[in-house]
Amino acid sequence: MTLPNHITGGIVFTGVFGAFAGVNILHNPGLLIMTVLAATFADIDVPSSLWGRTFKPISKAINRKFGHRTITHSLLFLLLGYGAVAGACKVLGSSAPYPTVFLLAYSSHLLFDMMTVAGVPLFFPYNKAPCVIPSDPKLRLRSNNPRSEIAVFGFFLLSGIFLQPLMADGFWTSYNRLFGTMTHLQSEFEKADDVLQVNYRYREATSEFSGSGLAIECTGTSATLWNPDTGWQYLDASPTSSRTILEVIPDHTGQTFQLLRKSFVAISPDSLDRLLRHQITYQLQLSANEPFTANYATFNSPFGNRSTVRSLNLDLIEHLTIFELPDEAVTATVKYQTNPRIRTLEARITQLETKHQAEQAAAEAQALRIRTLETIRDEATDIYEEQRAVEELAKLRKKPYVVGDIAPKVKELRSQIVELQAADQIRYEEKVAAAQLKVQAGRSADLELTGMVTFVVFAE
Repeated sequence: MTLPNHITGGIVFTGVFGAFAGVNILHNPGLLIMTVLAATFADIDVPSSLWGRTFKPISKAINRKFGHRTITHSLLFLLLGYGAVAGACKVLGSSAPYPTVFLLAYSSHLLFDMMTVAGVPLFFPYNKAPCVIPSDPKLRLRSNNPRSEIAVFGFFLLSGIFLQPLMADGFWTSYNRLFGTMTHLQSEFEKADDVLQVNYRYREATSEFSGSGLAIECTGTSATLWNPDTGWQYLDASPTSSRTILEVIPDHTGQTFQLLRKSFVAISPDSLDRLLRHQITYQLQLSANEPFTANYATFNSPFGNRSTVRSLNLDLIEHLTIFELPDEAVTATVKYQTNPRIRTLEARITQLETKHQAEQAAAEAQALRIRTLETIRDEATDIYEEQRAVEELAKLRKKPYVVGDIAPKVKELRSQIVELQAADQIRYEEKVAAAQLKVQAGRSADLELTGMVTFVVFAE
């Protein structure tokens, strides 16, 4: 088999079988070079070959002592070469899979030469009989036959083009992307050395939604994703979930991440705010020496919560503000004023939800009418009744009801409400603080917070 066929065939063979071992030769130029070198090195026993001309004294010595397709086309030489490459990698401190690539690429040369009429003596020098595939010589290739070589080159070239996604993504990634289920996403997540970008689609009631995010945690029935633009997303595929997961497609990003845990002891609310600022907060557990007010938003409670507590245990946090409680005597004299714009925003949300419900009801009614008309069309015995059903069906399908996605708009309005509430609270606290300055009685101890927080930290 000629040099171009050994190169193209070696790349395809190594790329495909390397994909099963998680080796991507297309991602690393060094691995691709090793593939080309190893796939052609066996022909160093031919002085006129590329390797023979490069190392002519060695090539002539091998050819004179053993001849062509002998020692360099044996399993013994393959194992010696594999050992040499593995030893070199160990000495140089390289963790790249060069030994695996050498083994596959060199094996491809032997395998392809076994498909020729002459075959190769795999067990040389212990057994010089040639090994061939297949056993019938009429079905094997003839070396240096232009027709055979061109046909084989074309086959390798087309195989490389069509199998490129498999070589680039790896077998298991391609397999998991093909099925696109939560179970296959979990499998890919557990095997991946980098962050997965997950593109998802799900249905809730009669509406379909889609999005993407970086996978932080995956199980067989759920996935926690982070999107820098939209925040946290939690995909729940459990039997009790109202969502039906239609598709989850993973892509490798090349990034890595870690969950960074930090503990804090007896810090002020301002210090906690500085600690959380500009961070991706995955989990938070805290307790305080006295009750406090917390305004927070998480994925499970995206529209904001306000509570007076002594401790908090939150996941997937998007917003958190903690305030000290003022003295009760002073608080009673200070009136909490709510920004009137909050009521306007809440009315707008109610209006959007009412309209959305009406659209859903109209869409469901139209779907029900279409199913009824289809039944009439299929079962009618009166041709005029059937014709009327067909005409009405055509009209309904031309103008389907479209149910708009209000979730982003509602989330934006809720975020504005949370910001306004936080501003109202700040103004309230300022008034209380001013009132407290006038109180001559002793004040309670400063609020101190203790706990642990987990951040998601990405790295290139």
